[in-house]
Parts: sequence; structure tokens; C-alpha cells
Amino acid sequence: MTTEQSTIIGSFCFTNAPVHDNLLLEGAVMIRMANKADMPAVVRIAEAVQLNLYSPQPHLLRAGFLVYVLDQSDYARRANPFFTVSVGEEGATGFLMCYDGAFLQELIDTGAISHQDGAVDFLLDQPQGSFIFGDQIAIDPATMQRGVGRELMLEMFERMRKGGISTMFVTILHEPVRNDPSIRFCTTLGAECVAEVTNKDGLTWGIYRFVP
Repeated sequence: MTTEQSTIIGSFCFTNAPVHDNLLLEGAVMIRMANKADMPAVVRIAEAVQLNLYSPQPHLLRAGFLVYVLDQSDYARRANPFFTVSVGEEGATGFLMCYDGAFLQELIDTGAISHQDGAVDFLLDQPQGSFIFGDQIAIDPATMQRGVGRELMLEMFERMRKGGISTMFVTILHEPVRNDPSIRFCTTLGAECVAEVTNKDGLTWGIYRFVP
């Protein structure tokens, strides 16, 4: 996962408006399900916060980062009710890409997330229907200090409650570069580290659990 100083609430005001199938209005910001038309912006945002593991960019070490970035078609194939985007006046400002157990199984069966084999092994041991997997969160660097990441997470927690889902698991890089900003972001929202796994590419990830 990645955050761009999104633990700071800033001028956002989260409301308890009901969650519909495709949108939640929060003042001047809309959080809704992602669709195909959002994918160019999703790729742009993801690439802006992708860390070079061999020459880490200092600003990303301070703000949080992504490791795996997909292309438009791979993001588009992941569109589902738990893949949301935040949208402001100038377009998408961030995204949160999650999957429920059934959709995760589809991705596993097609080999779409084989690069995350360590995390997948852990998730397959969890009761299907009881959790979602938060694969990626990324915020446009131009949207700093406005709490976009926090609001995406809070809206997803509400979406989970509406669907009777109790748990979210996310993975955060521990080695070779520790993603401390994302760890702080998640633990501030109540996550705890429940496991550590190493994928076949040699990267070690902490698995964090939210029970909102």
C-alpha cells in the first residue's frame, strides 16, 4: 500500500452518508466504484508513487509508495465493487483496490497475482466471505495533506459493514525497504501486523489486519 501524507485529515469532512453501489459524496469529493474510464488516471497515480527498490526516491520513503504497478488492462480487469476511486474537480485523486475472497480466487486461478504468492498462501487459509484483501492504495502527489487516503479507507470500512465483511488484510513492504509511512498510516487506522511472508521475488511483506 502507499499513502501520500494521507494520515493528515486536512480540510476533508467525512460524512455518514449511506453507501450506494457506485458513489459516496463527501463535500467536494466523490468516492465511487472505479470504472474503465478511470484506468488512465489510476496508472498515472500509481506510477507517480512507484518506488525504485534499487535507488529509492527520498520523497517516497517519506510519503509511502507502491512496488508493483500494473498496466491499464490489468487494472481494468480488477474492477469490482471493492475497487474505488476518489474524484475531485480535476478528476481522480486516488484509488483503493480491494477484492473479496471470491474475486481474489478468480485472480489466483488466472495467475493474475502470482507475484504475490506468499500473501496468497496466507489469504487462502482465511475463511472465504469473511474478508477483503486491500491490494493497493495510492494518492496523487498533487493532493497532499487532504486526507484522501484516510477517507478512501473509511468509506471502504463502511462498504464492508454494509456487506457483512468483518476483516481487511493488506500487505506492506518490510524488506528490502521498509514502508514506514504506510505502516504508520495503517496502524493509525487500527491495523495490526499478524504475519510476515516472503514472495518468490525475494521481497518480504508484513500482513496487516483491520477489523473496523
